[in-house]
Amino acid sequence: MPETIPFAALRYNLDHVSSLTDVVAPPEGPRDVARDSATVDRLYKRHPANVVRVIANRSEPGDEERERFERAGEFIEQWISEGVLHRDDAPAIYAFRQSGSIGGVREECCGWLVGVRIGEREATRRGGDAEGESTGESPEDGSPLPWMLATDLACTPVVASCVDPDGRLFGPIDGVLSGPNVQAADFDGRVHSQVRVDDPAVVKTICDSISSQTLRLVEGQRHYEAARDYRDRVRKLSGELPGDHPANFVLTMLVEEKSNAKDSLERDEFVADGWLLGGNCDAVRLPESVGASDGDGLPLPLAGLLFYPLVTSFRFDANVASS
Repeated sequence: MPETIPFAALRYNLDHVSSLTDVVAPPEGPRDVARDSATVDRLYKRHPANVVRVIANRSEPGDEERERFERAGEFIEQWISEGVLHRDDAPAIYAFRQSGSIGGVREECCGWLVGVRIGEREATRRGGDAEGESTGESPEDGSPLPWMLATDLACTPVVASCVDPDGRLFGPIDGVLSGPNVQAADFDGRVHSQVRVDDPAVVKTICDSISSQTLRLVEGQRHYEAARDYRDRVRKLSGELPGDHPANFVLTMLVEEKSNAKDSLERDEFVADGWLLGGNCDAVRLPESVGASDGDGLPLPLAGLLFYPLVTSFRFDANVASS
């Protein structure tokens, strides 16, 4: 079963950034901000601290091969030193809601942002074959790994789903989100609301509920593989990691699935420590109006709503993964 943890996020300081809308971005990967130069230019102009600078930094004339990745790390260091980004003082989980109307159709989904332990490579495919290696770290292939190595951050969550037959997991969200929350709007005008939850009893209840489920990876295969590759690199450099090291976990946006994942396994899916990986994402029946794999609908894992630090002590002079 998947192990789930709260974490102390790095977030934009609203005393420095007046609107989160100005600094978030569509995710790198399936929604393809990294390949859309017009979108990247638009986001660059929107705010000098827009997250696009650390997930799709532009190549500049005269750049050496890896200079844009180095700039991404320098931006994070600069924003922290200037107070634009600040670290939460204690671990938490984060409730979210996304809502809006596209083409006259009302969309809404909600869920939790948590850290979930990454499966080991010994995972097996239905039918007994071993899982293969990852696709590598080429940004041209859509991999976020070079940006993670440069910044020691995960900027975009993977999207996973699980069932919640008794409402214990997703039922409390409406109450949590009824209080003060932070909001951002995406390019299509949909509103993304988020609330930090650090009450120990609530955190334990939610994490225990998640850990009793099987999670299906709905969107973000490349981000999941990049997180696993990052973890394995840290292991090679530092030896076996403590069980609670942040590199052992992947930033996960969890939404409710209406079908039973355990009853809908496909032959090309991997089973890895409570994760179902691979397979046909479209076969998952998510909440009405939610289409995680179609490139248009919700949930939309916006980059920059929060950042997941991948190192124990978040200091750039102790950057173990990129040294």
